[in-house]
Amino acid sequence: MTGTTADSDFDLAGPVNAGFFTYGLFLQGNTHGLRSIGLDNAGFELPAGVTGAQDVWLDTTGFWQDRMADLRTQESGVHNADLPEDKLAARMGGLWARASGDWSNRDSSVGFTDPVSQQAETLNLDRKQRTSAFVGGIDMGLEGIAGGDMLFGVMGGYVTSRLDFTATDDSWNYKGGTVGAYATYLNGGFYLDGLVKADFLDVDINDVGGKATTNATNIGARLDAGYRVAMGWGFVEPQASLEWVRTNMDSVSLFGGDIDFQNGSSGRAKIGVRIGTDMQMNGMTVSPDLTLSVWNHFGDGNAVDINFPGSAFSATDSAGNGTFGEVGVGVNVASASNWSGVVRGSVRFGDSYSAGSIGAALRYGS
Repeated sequence: MTGTTADSDFDLAGPVNAGFFTYGLFLQGNTHGLRSIGLDNAGFELPAGVTGAQDVWLDTTGFWQDRMADLRTQESGVHNADLPEDKLAARMGGLWARASGDWSNRDSSVGFTDPVSQQAETLNLDRKQRTSAFVGGIDMGLEGIAGGDMLFGVMGGYVTSRLDFTATDDSWNYKGGTVGAYATYLNGGFYLDGLVKADFLDVDINDVGGKATTNATNIGARLDAGYRVAMGWGFVEPQASLEWVRTNMDSVSLFGGDIDFQNGSSGRAKIGVRIGTDMQMNGMTVSPDLTLSVWNHFGDGNAVDINFPGSAFSATDSAGNGTFGEVGVGVNVASASNWSGVVRGSVRFGDSYSAGSIGAALRYGS
């Protein structure tokens, strides 16, 4: 066959997405063919999936801190921690269970120079994540430690989460167990809380062009400190928090390439204030409170190495780093029969970021 051809003789409705690369139709000489024109979203969704695993740890750790605030309330008997010792009604042991949910929406994009086409590219990595957890634990206590009281316990439960990328309809599903140990030191209005927690997650990667399964382990710690100042109408409690999590995700094969997830870490620091009061209703103490906080999310970002025969590239994700605010409200109800319950909710907001959470807990303490 002889003749000539031009660019306009053959056309595509748009680039062809295949695996981690995008291909376009080009004319070279008298031959039309597909040629890589850049990396596809799927490559940069991989490190974002590691970020999603870390968010599972961070989200469920926040619910634990709500639990510790409720525990301090029960330990003091009332919210006013500066009352004389003979007025305190300590509850030095108990069982608790908590159900919670968290949701977040984050706008994100990544700019890079494609290693094949050498062109500047920008990809949309907007995402949303939904997390739910059911966690229970046992609280124990010792009085008269270093001039104060120690409360400590163990916890365990099950978490599930789904991460969706809006530009591609790709998704990651996380599910597995969470275990931890915690302690708090109380001395007058001062408290110091500590937690070590691990998540063991099964991870399903659902790309529109392929699927893979891997495992992830989150191991992290959190410290919280504050001082509750008694007021005539209730209390004011300045707070500070620091938390850090490290994630290990097993390597997988996808689209003919070997995916090596680098161990990633992420940290957050918080300052804030909690304000609350007490009301007596039908023989129960009803204690509403309001928390205002400012967070800073920091870390080097998460990285992934993707290797194909004869070629390799890396992708990173640092979405979420920066400052955001949080407003939370809660209501604790304590009865004289050692039962107590709490409902808490919060909203978080920042640059290209919005989120919220809600949780409810029930406790029986001796």
